[in-house]
Amino acid sequence: MLGFASETTALRPVHREQLLYFMIRPPHALALEIDRQRRLLGFVSKYPLEQFHITLLPLGDIRALSPEQLELIRSAAASLQAEPVSLVLSRLKKNALAGSNTRALRALQRELVRRLVGLSIPLPDYDFHPHLTLAYGDWQKRSEMVSPLHWRMDALLLVNSTHGEGHKLLGCWELSTRQGMFDFMTPQG
Repeated sequence: MLGFASETTALRPVHREQLLYFMIRPPHALALEIDRQRRLLGFVSKYPLEQFHITLLPLGDIRALSPEQLELIRSAAASLQAEPVSLVLSRLKKNALAGSNTRALRALQRELVRRLVGLSIPLPDYDFHPHLTLAYGDWQKRSEMVSPLHWRMDALLLVNSTHGEGHKLLGCWELSTRQGMFDFMTPQG
């Protein structure tokens, strides 16, 4: 017998890891530039540029959350009153780009965590170090400056990441400037 499943043999279902994350993604033009720098830095990766992101907060296996908890998670994100965040990715650390001026991004992440804890959402122990992974596997011990990449993050994403299949967007919340632009022109007399 060749080992094929017969009609009477039940195949075991494949349970792929399904992890829920809050993340931010670069706009397409920036993702293309990140991919160009990735190749210049010598990384060979099957990791598609459409999946480039910075994880703000992993929330664990989505299948362990009730529909009510998922709705609370969405409401926490919707209640954020956050402005767009500017970041400069300028250093290669191992297989990831790290940024400078991450204070505003860290503040956004802390506020999101505060809101989720206030809603009694169970959170994993997560030490937030903002980075954008360029390639998985074959980790390198590198630390060097790279050509700076300027990123204005203007949306918070909730994504279900299924191992081997990619990301499924479950929610998107725009970050918007709250302070209007003022025209301080001197009066013409």
